[in-house]
Amino acid sequence: MRYIILTLFITLSELLYSQDSIFPHFKGGDAKLFEFLAKNVKYPEMAMEQGIQGRVFLAFIVEENGSISNIKVISGVNGGCTEEAIRVVNLTQGMWQPAWVNGKPQRAEFHLPVKFTIREVKKEVDYYELGLKLMKEGKYRQAISFFSNYKNGDKVNVDALYNRGLCSFLLEEYENAIWDWEEAMKHGCIICQTKLNETYKCLGDKYSKKEKYKNAITWYTKYLVNLPNDIDVLLNRGKSYIKVKENTRACGDWQRAKELGSAEAQNLLDNHCNK
Repeated sequence: MRYIILTLFITLSELLYSQDSIFPHFKGGDAKLFEFLAKNVKYPEMAMEQGIQGRVFLAFIVEENGSISNIKVISGVNGGCTEEAIRVVNLTQGMWQPAWVNGKPQRAEFHLPVKFTIREVKKEVDYYELGLKLMKEGKYRQAISFFSNYKNGDKVNVDALYNRGLCSFLLEEYENAIWDWEEAMKHGCIICQTKLNETYKCLGDKYSKKEKYKNAITWYTKYLVNLPNDIDVLLNRGKSYIKVKENTRACGDWQRAKELGSAEAQNLLDNHCNK
């Protein structure tokens, strides 16, 4: 039995806007538009029977009042696919917000490619591609949701894990980022170690500022396992050790930092260790 993969890609027309501009968009955002189209586009029977696949490119105008007009076909697909794409776009009448330029609504063109694909695996949306799109737009929370729903059979998708981790990192949800990148490393992600090191340091700094020094020490230590000669982290871990009254360990970190050329380490040693 054959199933349908209906993959929908949304791209905005390449218009020139000022920094205060807002592109025309579907009410509720791109995720809602994607969801609406995925629910309403039906694979034409003729195209299914004849194995016709392809991508329909449509363009239309979002008017100043949010209505849509002038739907045109940039390139079509036989078997009823073009007609189906137009039908569903017409269903979105009244569901758009217009472009805004310099504080005023403005009519603008919106481009919408709709891809019709027949495969043996059932999958209603291409979560990974949409996750990438949302991520590029800075919509990290929404992107995480789509990366989380992406599946590729029984295989672990390293790219999806890496990008979900990056979204979490940009949201300063460092523990979630670490989980994704450590998992991705098990499946061959080379760049993940660099990102993990950066995240360990961020967590150490975060907990140090919150005066949760034992937590800070844990993350600084994980960082130093991979980068043992980082002077700043040695200094900071030493300061955290002092706060929990582990003076010997603090002095060890500062001595190492001094050997690496830190003037600050000498001051810390004089104040806490050389008495």
